[in-house]
Amino acid sequence: MTTPNSTNSRASQGEENRYFLVNTVAQQAKVILSHDNTTMLSNHTAIREALQQHKKRRAE
Repeated sequence: MTTPNSTNSRASQGEENRYFLVNTVAQQAKVILSHDNTTMLSNHTAIREALQQHKKRRAE
């Protein structure tokens, strides 16, 4: 049989664990997005340059 206090402490601990998990995942996602953003910009630059070169070749 559980007492109200033990139930409340378990619920509180569960919420703390959930908060910790969400916070950790959010921090990891932020790191991944910052790395991806640099890669994405690099990819966009490469694509833009390739398209410009392709247009120049077609114009000639």
